[in-house]
Amino acid sequence: MKRVIEVYGSFAGEPVIGERAVILQNGKPTHYTSEVAVIYKRTKQEIEFETKNSVYKVIYES
Repeated sequence: MKRVIEVYGSFAGEPVIGERAVILQNGKPTHYTSEVAVIYKRTKQEIEFETKNSVYKVIYES
């Protein structure tokens, strides 16, 4: 089972399948993911996606 990572943050650029995502917290990079494999959910409040190693749930900072 893959590790699930839940964070409050934003992105340097929108997550794209086949590319790495950079998650920002307070405007600074805190997580560099492996390549995005699947995007499960994308709303105005959050996004859930899977990489080779983990499943990420990012709740957007307001």
